[in-house]
Formats: sequence, C-alpha cells, structure tokens
Amino acid sequence: MCFTTRGLSTKVSLETKKTCRWRNVGGNSCIPIAQAKAATSSSTLGGQSDGAAVLLGDLCLSWADQLFFESGLPIERLLAAKHFYDLMRTEVTGGQFLDLLQQAKRSASLEAALAVTRLKTAKYTVERPLHIGAALAGGSASLLEGLSDFGLPLGIAFQLRDDLLGVFGDPAVTGKP
Repeated sequence: MCFTTRGLSTKVSLETKKTCRWRNVGGNSCIPIAQAKAATSSSTLGGQSDGAAVLLGDLCLSWADQLFFESGLPIERLLAAKHFYDLMRTEVTGGQFLDLLQQAKRSASLEAALAVTRLKTAKYTVERPLHIGAALAGGSASLLEGLSDFGLPLGIAFQLRDDLLGVFGDPAVTGKP
C-alpha cells in the first residue's frame, strides 16, 4: 500500500523522488505507507517526528489541491466546488483543534463532543463531500440544502456508532484496539 500521486510523477523532481525513496507502481509514483511511518518515527528523526508529520500533511494538502485542479473538469465547476472543499478542510481542522483542546483541558461536555463529531466526522466525511459532488455536477441550492439535511445527521450517526464499537465492540471483530 502506498501514498500515490496518481500521475503526478512528472511534476516531482528526480532529486525529491530519490530523497523520499519513491517508487513507481502501475505508472504512479508513490511512497510506501510503511516508509512514511518509518520516516515520522522518533528514532528515525531524532525526536522530530511531530515536525515530519506536519510536513507530510502539508505535502498531502498540496497534492490534493493539485489533483483537484488538474482533474480535467471544467474550471467553473471546480471553482463552485472549491468553496465546499475549503470549508471542509477548515471545519475538519477546527474540529481536530477543538478535540485536542478538550483533551488538554481534561474536560468534556456533550455539547463539545457533538461539536467535534459534527466538524471532524459529519461534515468532513459525509456532508461536504456530497456538496463537492453536487457542485461539480452543477447542483442547485435546494439540492445542497437537502444534502445537508441528509448528510449531517448521517455523519453524526456514523461517528456515534463508531464510538460505541470502539468502547464496547470486540476488537477481533471491529479491528479497533
């Protein structure tokens, strides 16, 4: 398994490929996931794993933007969808920050937990991808509203079920520790 650039190999310098130990799989340049994990381990980076993780995240964000805008779709559709794409990324980052803040404060409330669930899961996993797809297809405002009415509660339900399985599920069945 690998992080793939799906055809971006012509955009990545040979020096970068050698440094990152990229390889070609099925015509796509990729970084094996095991290598990415090793590259961010504390022992490999002398305690700089947090910085490496941030840089890999930044790299993936750059690739996502590049793939989005080089998808071959009409620019007017891409620009319409970009609004939701940007919202999605902002919301998930805000949700992650709120989650970390709650952990650091060692406080929890139902309101905060639902806010994190709404931002990190419901919007990121369900609602905004539906909006992006609808915008790319030229969907109407009423369609977008309907997708929110459907997607947001579905995303919350998904996360609540996942949390229940994480707490009460059998790890052999769920794959969760």
